Amino acid sequence: MRGAEGTSIASHFPMERPNSALRYVAADRVDTPAGRLSGTRVVSPSSGTLGKLDGIVVDPIGRKLRGYVVESTGWLSSRRYFIPPVLARFDRAHGTLELGVVGEDVYAFEEVDPTSFPPFSEDDLLTALFRGQPDDGD
Repeated sequence: MRGAEGTSIASHFPMERPNSALRYVAADRVDTPAGRLSGTRVVSPSSGTLGKLDGIVVDPIGRKLRGYVVESTGWLSSRRYFIPPVLARFDRAHGTLELGVVGEDVYAFEEVDPTSFPPFSEDDLLTALFRGQPDDGD
């Protein structure tokens, strides 16, 4: 997905269950060429707002985005969902991240506690920088 108002920041990869190699990065710590992701609303091209971007899940060894953690709030509670890296577009002007999912589909994704992933650390950064070429296989 690419449009005049947004920047494509991810492509589709198959869904993967959380494992110990994956790391969580809070949205307020993620800078992209299109801007910082803190406070970003997550939207669907067909269903409007899905929630707020809580963070992303990365594989520092493979140097890949593995998913988004989206907080969806209701009347009395909020839930966080792990959405695999579907096509995405960040619209800096509107502060939105458009994910290629239909609104109702967000509830089909796994509910996740971001603390179930270790936080991205300085050691993870060094691993990503100096491990060699990224793994091309999934």
